[in-house]
Amino acid sequence: MTKNQVHKVIFYMTFCVLLFLYLYVFMNIPHSFFRDRDVYIIYAEKSQDLYDAYGGMTVYANEPIFLKLNIFLSNFISSSNIVFIFLFFCLLGTLILLFKHSKNVFNFIMGMFLILFCHYAFHSQLVVLRQSISTIILLFFLTYTDNKKNIILVSFFCSFIHSSFFLITFLLILYYTIPIYSLKIKSLIIFLTSAFLGLFIKLIGGYLGIRQASEDHILSAVSVGGGAFLCFLIILIYFLFFIKEEKNNNIYQFSILGLSLFLGLYFINPAAGRLMSTFILPIIFVLCSKFNMANNILIFFLLILFFCLDVQGVMSGMSMNTDFHHLFKYIRMNIVP
Repeated sequence: MTKNQVHKVIFYMTFCVLLFLYLYVFMNIPHSFFRDRDVYIIYAEKSQDLYDAYGGMTVYANEPIFLKLNIFLSNFISSSNIVFIFLFFCLLGTLILLFKHSKNVFNFIMGMFLILFCHYAFHSQLVVLRQSISTIILLFFLTYTDNKKNIILVSFFCSFIHSSFFLITFLLILYYTIPIYSLKIKSLIIFLTSAFLGLFIKLIGGYLGIRQASEDHILSAVSVGGGAFLCFLIILIYFLFFIKEEKNNNIYQFSILGLSLFLGLYFINPAAGRLMSTFILPIIFVLCSKFNMANNILIFFLLILFFCLDVQGVMSGMSMNTDFHHLFKYIRMNIVP
């Protein structure tokens, strides 16, 4: 075997081992440890009632495919296990895509740390499962097809799983049709458009009957610091000015769109944080696809930053019904052989 083949074998074996451990641990943690899992169990139990409660065209703005999937699965599987099926899909899809986009085994392991310690990525995989299912489906198409029409159609399809993809689909159409070749100009246009749309998300969502338009994270006043804005602004600048423009790399372009959307909404609408749960994974994939000094420094900086935030309780407050001490204690006593 050549040296390159040996590296590939080591990479593949590392992926298989870490994938098994990752799935084994998180699939064996009770739902009660994580926020919103009780909501997904209610979805599984009452999906037919929820579907029937929406009148006329309103049902199409309230995730009918996700409801129908729950209705179908509830004929064969318990409500709790339906949620575990969704969780398995999200975790498996995330690691397969991370493996696909990682430059080497080192980047893959760093990516594993990022999806564990970054609270947005952790939240995406383990809490907002509807959004994560839609994200994984779209990311697979972004990875394996270059047909922009198909990508837009898939994104529109995902809107019926999670309604945030109506906005993402609109911005994808805008991004792909902007008659400007420069990604920097496209990023600026998406930033300005997102800031403008952020003023009317509640109004538009309420008119369409979208349930999330009346939820707390949309109705609450915007009260944010500038930490996340600065962090993701640095990443956007790095992507635009320090990475060679990859106009044929859909994941890279989707990350540019997501960062521009997040920054445009950040000080205007609290939905920005929720939307980052969709874009954080492709951002991590882009970081893990490069292997150079500047990229590695940025990854280490992000790991230190997110770890410090986790120590301060950001992740447990955002995604969990307990703290990390109790989670690790449960894993050590009940899951680890």
